[in-house]
Amino acid sequence: MSSREPNAEVDKPRLLAQAVANAVAAGARVESQSNEQAVVVRRNVSPARFTLCLLLWWPGFFFGHHRSESRQIIRIDDLGNALIQDV
Repeated sequence: MSSREPNAEVDKPRLLAQAVANAVAAGARVESQSNEQAVVVRRNVSPARFTLCLLLWWPGFFFGHHRSESRQIIRIDDLGNALIQDV
């Protein structure tokens, strides 16, 4: 939790950019972004599918239509905390 006062001025666009950069560094890609929120997409690959791909070396299985994605909305609250919501 942040120690900032609720009325203190928070640089939300800068904090949002930092939170998005952290998500991208963790493997997400940015789908859309404004000054108020961003939508990031993460590719979900099961460990079993990844192992099978490495063993068989069949790129079509790994990169094909069998993958799933999850989306998250990142926003910054009035205290400067990043709020991440699955959609």
